[in-house]
Amino acid sequence: MDSGLYAACTALMARTDALDTIANNMANSSTNGFRGRHTTFNSVLAGYGHQLGSQLNIDTNHYGLLGHSRLDLQPGPLTQTSNPLDVGLDGHGFLTVQTKSGVAYTRNGALQITAKGQLVTSSGDAVMGTSGPIIIPQGSAITISPDGTISAN
Repeated sequence: MDSGLYAACTALMARTDALDTIANNMANSSTNGFRGRHTTFNSVLAGYGHQLGSQLNIDTNHYGLLGHSRLDLQPGPLTQTSNPLDVGLDGHGFLTVQTKSGVAYTRNGALQITAKGQLVTSSGDAVMGTSGPIIIPQGSAITISPDGTISAN
């Protein structure tokens, strides 16, 4: 394949991946606890170490590849809600939750209590404490302190 076509195809794929990342970030920007991604690009020189000849050939064979994407760990904006169980995480912390697929970490602080007294996320995943799922005694008034300690009555 002509190296110019290869470079163009590679650039197209890298830019498509970058646009997909941007579209995903925008579509989920108002989702509680969502963490955006940032893409990075690497520059590759085809034929590195070989004589490429003319300046045109050097420029044609120097192209960018999508290096990787990284998770944005900057804190998002906190929003006041009417739910006393909603929490906003400040800093680099995460909530530990038990999902159907196993243990996961989230920054979505929209919490609720099930009929059985279990503290869960808005998607129904159990919020985990140091010794397992957090269970709130029936009829208890709970408070969540700034350090994350949960107290009932």
